[in-house]
Order: sequence, then C-alpha cells, then structure tokens
Amino acid sequence: MTAPEMEAEAIVRAGMIIRGYARDCARLGHDGSILPIWGAFDQANIQRFRDAVQVRSESYKRNYPDDPYAEQRATNAVVASRQITEFAREECTALAGLVGSFNDWDAFMRHVRTTVLGQVKTAFKLCPKARGGAAGR
Repeated sequence: MTAPEMEAEAIVRAGMIIRGYARDCARLGHDGSILPIWGAFDQANIQRFRDAVQVRSESYKRNYPDDPYAEQRATNAVVASRQITEFAREECTALAGLVGSFNDWDAFMRHVRTTVLGQVKTAFKLCPKARGGAAGR
C-alpha cells in the first residue's frame, strides 16, 4: 500500500471501530449518547469518509486483483475482532470522551494517526513505488 492508502485504511478502520464500540456501549446500557455524537461527526465529514472508503477500495482491487473478497474479509476481521469482549462502563466513558473531543477533522486525524495507523502499518507493507504494490507480502 502507498502511504495515502494506509491512511485511508486507518480512517475507515477507526470509523468502524468507534461505531462498533459505540453500539456496544448502547447495547450494554453503559452509554447510549456516544452513537448519536459519532453519527453527527460522521455526517459532518461524510465526504472525507467516502473519499477514504474509495481510496481503500481501489487499493484492495489493485493489491488483490485475483481476490474480489479481500476488502470484505479485512472489514469482517476489524468488526469481528471488536466483538470478542464486553465493555466495562469505564471504557464507554473513555470512548465518550474521545468522540466528544472530535470537534473537527484534525482532532479525529490525530486519533487515527496515533492509534490506528500503526496497526495498519503492521498489517500492510508500505510500497516504495508510486504505483503501489501488493499488500501484506
């Protein structure tokens, strides 16, 4: 993956993780306020998220040309890995504070770059070529 593709992957993963955690916090009765706050942020930045999804999708198509399900499997892995644990009320309180701190896109990107981007860099290799290359090799 190229550096912009890795960042797009991190943006998409961060959104999936936050949404999943927020749903669990609401389902468990710990904090139902997070999901609407995240939803408002998501809607306010919908084009940025759509752009990241598009870059991510094109990257999977290029890096896995013979595997039309590679992107979906990656998405499933992110979502499924978050369903293994039950969240304590304190974790939901921390998530509410995090989501509440996203007063603009830059604040969200600080979170993405300090937490999720490192995970993406561990899962995929950075391609030194401008055209990209195979991921995860």
